[in-house]
Amino acid sequence: MTKRLTRAQDKMFFGVCSGLAEYMNVDVVIVRLLMLLFIFMTGYGIFIYLLLAILMPETGDVPVSSKVNPFDDEEIVIH
Repeated sequence: MTKRLTRAQDKMFFGVCSGLAEYMNVDVVIVRLLMLLFIFMTGYGIFIYLLLAILMPETGDVPVSSKVNPFDDEEIVIH
């Protein structure tokens, strides 16, 4: 299974930090603290957070990939 960057369901606002933490396999508190630090140090953090909230799909919105061969051997009928 491939890793996808998605917004997580356990969220405070939009689930961006939770999704980033799941993707990077780190604690969500660390990501939230880094995001707050980035917001207060640069001022661009709010813009980036909102941009990620718009661009990142939610966990349930990710399309399920189809099989390479949509038919199994039992499903193929030749007349």
